[in-house]
Amino acid sequence: MSLHYLVKCQCLKSNNENNTKKYESGLSRILHHDLHWLDVTQRIQFRVAATVYQCLHGMAPAYLTELCTSVTSLRQQVVRRGGLRSVTTSNLVVPRCRLSTYGTRAFIVAGPVCWNALPGYLKSADLSFDVFKHQLKTFLFCRY
Repeated sequence: MSLHYLVKCQCLKSNNENNTKKYESGLSRILHHDLHWLDVTQRIQFRVAATVYQCLHGMAPAYLTELCTSVTSLRQQVVRRGGLRSVTTSNLVVPRCRLSTYGTRAFIVAGPVCWNALPGYLKSADLSFDVFKHQLKTFLFCRY
């Protein structure tokens, strides 16, 4: 399915629930403030970030967990240096991709890119999964 099709479905669903017209100007306000729905692109970011969280905390299958490699573990394998700034962050390694059409949308690339874009307080190891999801949704809503 295309992203355009999913956005149309989301708008039609909100129109049916709120008795609004197809091209009403306040539709985005209804989606965000009244229904507390994320846009389709942000919903995808939410699901990808939640999956990466599960991978990093051992709650995901092994085939997904091995795709999420932290920068610190890679630095420790290659070179034993502790003075780099990237060692203190909880960023993930973003592998190179050859295909510009599908390569960037693969989980091996999209997961680390999405995770690295999150603020530091969301990457904390102390957060439970439910608290992480709540704070992530709040963070995505505040970007409007």
